[in-house]
Amino acid sequence: MRKVSILIVLTVIFLLGCTVLEQDIVNDNKLQINIDGYIETCINEPNIFVNEGGNWRAADIELPGKGMYFLDGEYIGYGMCDVVVCDEIRNPMEIELVEYVEVGERESLETEGYIVSEFSTKQLSGEIKVELKYYTDSDCKDEKTFTTTVNN
Repeated sequence: MRKVSILIVLTVIFLLGCTVLEQDIVNDNKLQINIDGYIETCINEPNIFVNEGGNWRAADIELPGKGMYFLDGEYIGYGMCDVVVCDEIRNPMEIELVEYVEVGERESLETEGYIVSEFSTKQLSGEIKVELKYYTDSDCKDEKTFTTTVNN
């Protein structure tokens, strides 16, 4: 029976064109995956969901895109990604299984009197689903979606 199950899984992977190279590994609250493909820099961020009572809730992983905030007490200054390129995925790819909670506001370290948001990192636990859009070609035209579910 086990051989039949493995054969079915391998057939599904072949038919879907999935190019995942290795099993997912969770270490130190980071999911490590190996994907043979490409991502668009500044754009392709993973979507993370947490199973809460049978319903998938999107984890809050958004931080201000231009910087200028505090995260776990450390100031993140101005900076942003302004060039999008199709870049080969560097394996293993590590995805932190966390979300960010806004806990208040503080004065910027760069501009006196300018108030910025303050966030803390919250570790995710339980059943977690990760989705990542990636491409199989170096022009980032053939889009695929990698999906996995892990227990953390």
